[in-house]
Amino acid sequence: MKIITISSPVADVLGVVVVKVTAGTTTDTVSRRVTRSATLDGGAVFVDGGQTEADETINIDLQGIEKTVYDNLSRMVKLYPRLVVASEDGVFYAAPNRLTSDLLTLLVENKDS
Repeated sequence: MKIITISSPVADVLGVVVVKVTAGTTTDTVSRRVTRSATLDGGAVFVDGGQTEADETINIDLQGIEKTVYDNLSRMVKLYPRLVVASEDGVFYAAPNRLTSDLLTLLVENKDS
């Protein structure tokens, strides 16, 4: 069984949640900083700023989690502007972007390992 651990960045007795990885969870997407602008001749100009972990988004599927786990996760999202997310893909420092009853979206700031 694969798991993801979400924890507070500072000491907090309630600041850890363990979630089973399901099919709706993504932690390994890769994207680049690319912008496209239309040109007057009908073509396009691309500006490629490269790739960094800060371009990644982590989506954690929360379907089927217990209410107490969701409540604790909601508490951490409200209290902390950044959370530590550990998965088999690494340890990430990420900003919680959106929490719904079935999905947590985090914006990666950096990857520690």
